[in-house]
This record gives sequence, structure tokens and C-alpha cells, in this order.
Amino acid sequence: MLPGIDRAANWFDRSSLYDRASNANRTFLSLKPKKRGPFQLVPVIAKATLIGGANAADNLLFGDADQMVGNSVGGNDTLIGGANASLNTLVGDAGAMNDNSHGGNDTLIGGNNTNGSGDVSNVMYGDAQTMSGSAKGGNDILTAGTASAGGTVHNDMWGDGGDLLIGSAQGGADQVVFKDNGPMTVGTNNLIEDFSQSQHDTIEFSQVAGVTGFTDLTFNIDISGNTIIHAGTDSVTLIGFTGTLTAHDFLFA
Repeated sequence: MLPGIDRAANWFDRSSLYDRASNANRTFLSLKPKKRGPFQLVPVIAKATLIGGANAADNLLFGDADQMVGNSVGGNDTLIGGANASLNTLVGDAGAMNDNSHGGNDTLIGGNNTNGSGDVSNVMYGDAQTMSGSAKGGNDILTAGTASAGGTVHNDMWGDGGDLLIGSAQGGADQVVFKDNGPMTVGTNNLIEDFSQSQHDTIEFSQVAGVTGFTDLTFNIDISGNTIIHAGTDSVTLIGFTGTLTAHDFLFA
């Protein structure tokens, strides 16, 4: 359990859904009687906004639970990495999603490095670190952290699950955003680990100098079989992707 975080009771053999934040609007799984027979579990969506500590050594944020099982449903949570933290690990829903659990439509925002030195590492999972059974991911938005001149930022992002989707687990349609803000840029240390055209994932470049449309991008495939997208002075690597990217895969702002 994270220090200072209010944690609800883990009811029903880890089948409960809870938010790990004292300021969350929390609604938990409730018991509802059937017309006949025993009670049944009814999953209810919860919502939370979690912010990692600035200058922390290690922030670990879960939107909903350590584990989601049964028919549990994740909330539409917002997780924000701590500024100048050495490591931000943001997990939109749960460490593990199993059975028929369904992830919420979460927003994950990486922490920024404003120090002018050092490094901030953001590791983001839109839904869970592991997805199995018939778990279904939500449609998540992941925004990379930025760094000022003299410092660096690493953004390692999974729209769905950190491991391969096991069994009949499915991902959602995720959006990964790279937004520069003047001297604060996303840089070149950006990985998308599970980009999927079949799931209608998209990549957005916003306020990137010299990039206003698809024709401003260039691409190459490295010797490891990864596609590198060059957007102005920024770059993004799609791990294990060697397909053909088109304008439909991108958004610009």
C-alpha cells in the first residue's frame, strides 16, 4: 500500500473494485439480491484523480485496484506523474485484469523534468500490467512527459497491458499524445510498446515545431524490427511494428 493512501477493504476474494485515493469519488461493488437464490455482485464504476509526488524517487499509481476479477469495471481515472520524480509508474486500472473485467477510459499524463538536468522516467499502462482471460481494455489516452533543455525524459508506454494479452483478452482503441510546450519537449526517448492498427490506436503530435501534418513525418525501421517516427527534433519508436503507417494513424494539433 502506498504511504498516505486510503485503501478500501479487499472484499470477496479480491473481487472488489476500489480507488486508491483519499479524494476519490468512490462507489464499490454492491450486493444485490436476485429474485431467487443468493446475492450477486454488481460492479459499479468508480472514478479517481491521482497525482504522483514531485521530486519523488518512485511513484506507483493504480487507478482502481491491485487486481480486477469477475465482472469488475474500472473507472474513468486520471493519473498524473510527479514532476521531477525519478520514476513514475502509472497503471490506468489494475496490476492484473482477469476473467471478464473491463478497463475504464483512463487518462495518463507523464511527469515532466523541469530541472534542466537529470532524468525523469515515465512507465505507463493504459489498462493493466497483465491482462488475461476475457479482460477488455478501455479506450485510454496516454500523454508523454516532457523535459527542459539540459534534462531528459523517458516515456515507455503500453496502451493496454504490459505483457502480451493472454487468452481472449482484448485491448482498446488508445491515443498516445506527444505534446511539446516551447522549450519543454518530449525528445527522442519515447517507446510505444503495443501500437495496433487493428485496434484503431492513434498517435498525436501537438505543438511540435515543424510538424503540422502527416507529410512532415519520416520513418525508418531499425535492425531490431522497430519503426522509428521522426517528428521535427522529436522521435517515437514503435516496438515490434514493421507495418505501413498512414495518415489515418495520426492526429495533429
